[in-house]
Amino acid sequence: AGTPPTPRAFHAGIYDPVRDRIIVFGGRDSLPHNDTWELSFSGSLTWRQLTPSGTAPSPRIDHATIYDPLRHRMIVFGGTDASGTPMNDVWALSLTGSPTWTELTPSGSSPAPRGAAAMVYDATRDRVVMFGGYDKLVNALSDAWSLTLYGTPAWSQLAASGTAPAPRLTPSSIYDAQRERFVFYGGTDLETYYSDVNEL
Repeated sequence: AGTPPTPRAFHAGIYDPVRDRIIVFGGRDSLPHNDTWELSFSGSLTWRQLTPSGTAPSPRIDHATIYDPLRHRMIVFGGTDASGTPMNDVWALSLTGSPTWTELTPSGSSPAPRGAAAMVYDATRDRVVMFGGYDKLVNALSDAWSLTLYGTPAWSQLAASGTAPAPRLTPSSIYDAQRERFVFYGGTDLETYYSDVNEL
């Protein structure tokens, strides 16, 4: 029911457990978008476009998102704009009351602009953990980063021990809360398609 978003790909979204709905942001058909939609699971499935206050992020594809349960908001990182230029900006969409966009300005050295990174929320440490993606030359990346969400948000690069996975973009990923680890599967460097499973 309702009016659905236009057909698209390369969007991203989260599940909002408080209101039992999916929130979808951006993506593209012939052009990138920066619209925001909800699909409610309460009663009959219903699409509705949201009209958040504040300045919205620019239209983009290949951005990464997580749900921040402590602050009831969606966090959006990076992606690629209409000219194909990757970004490394961070945005929050509050989901309490009337939705509102706010750009975050984390301290610390930021990761290089990128699209198609894997990203999860580490509930134990109240932080975002991110791996890989592609840079402005469409080279696959293999660096890992942490963005703390408590106090003043701050970026830091993770110096993980062990052998790093091959650089890649578009792996699928989850946070394993029971074992406190970031697990991701597959991905590609645009030449090789991977079927390995890695944990951080």
